[in-house]
Amino acid sequence: MKYLALANYLFADSPGGGSRVAWDIACRMRDDGHETAMLCQKVRPDDPDLARVDGIDVVRFARPQFARLDPTKPIRTARAAAAAAERSLAARQWDIAHTYFPWQRRLAERLAPSARRVHTVLSPDYYENRFNWLSQGITGRIKWLLGGLYVAHAERTILAGSNAVHAMSDYTAGLLESRYGRLDNVRVVPHWRRDDMRRTATKAQARQKLGWQADAKILFSVRGLHKRYGLDLAIRAAAPALRSCPGMMFCIAGHGPMMEYLKDLADQQGLSRRICLMGRVDDQTLQACYEAADLFVLPTVAMECFGLIVLEAYSVGLPVLSTDAGSLPELLGPLCPQLIVPAGDERALEEKINLFAAGKLDCPSPQQIEEYLENRYSAARVWPKLVNLITGITPTV
Repeated sequence: MKYLALANYLFADSPGGGSRVAWDIACRMRDDGHETAMLCQKVRPDDPDLARVDGIDVVRFARPQFARLDPTKPIRTARAAAAAAERSLAARQWDIAHTYFPWQRRLAERLAPSARRVHTVLSPDYYENRFNWLSQGITGRIKWLLGGLYVAHAERTILAGSNAVHAMSDYTAGLLESRYGRLDNVRVVPHWRRDDMRRTATKAQARQKLGWQADAKILFSVRGLHKRYGLDLAIRAAAPALRSCPGMMFCIAGHGPMMEYLKDLADQQGLSRRICLMGRVDDQTLQACYEAADLFVLPTVAMECFGLIVLEAYSVGLPVLSTDAGSLPELLGPLCPQLIVPAGDERALEEKINLFAAGKLDCPSPQQIEEYLENRYSAARVWPKLVNLITGITPTV
């Protein structure tokens, strides 16, 4: 079959949860023998328009420049994408067009008019934009006032027009139903633990590679540095334990608009040497961070529609302390409900971190984590369900 993925960015260009999901699925389709291509936005002006990346044809387009409140963004973006795609992709008769954002509906219709339409909801567009825009002050409230109904209409249209809608959690499916009513084409299939995400070094080896103290107690998190991920709350919650436990560290990887604010917050707590804001790290460094840490902290405040990051931490046997935001209880609850605290509850998070510092936090063993992953989130368990959703064909066993 000929499979076309309409992604936001290529994962190698702009690492993130959404681009990770799109790339993982495209690679699996390639591995199953399907002719696979991906259309996505350029991150840098000199990114090639057309490239062959790991056996996948990747077509990139330059997104037009917009004024802040320009209501034509989706239409103009789709036109730019179509112009780039028609030079390289339109001549093929696509069997499957896989979208990830509502603005891609017309693009899929234009490039693959007779294809099976599959739409993956990374996070419901209506709720995602409402949360983000309403947290941007007056400008954001104006954007929501002007664009909220359009966002809902666009999302409703792509959901109704898709042969299959892929939600990665019951939480996400519930959000869709609460906004748009029951949709018979929605199926819940989680993502899977990647085969390349397994422990490759001992904790001591990983710490030596990173230059981290060999005998320290180390908390770790990696996130985009945005308000809804709760890293400011986590810093405040960890501060008492960091002060009282010699050698304890809190290392945070990632970049975003809150970087300077979080640095200032660490300074205000008198912990600039105990809280390490690492910025964006490459995949090898990230792997070493997971392997070197003792506990992963996931303090999300809202809208966690699937915790890919939980699967990454679990893949090296690293326990996760999280909030109950969004889908996180679905991922962690069956294994370690004692490591889930209410979202936004700084005091509850602080109590758990204090227990960790004292060596009294009840965490699953690496063996328990591995068994849990294998039973629920291995590719062997997940992919047959997802490929059935994508292709409409039930795999033979």
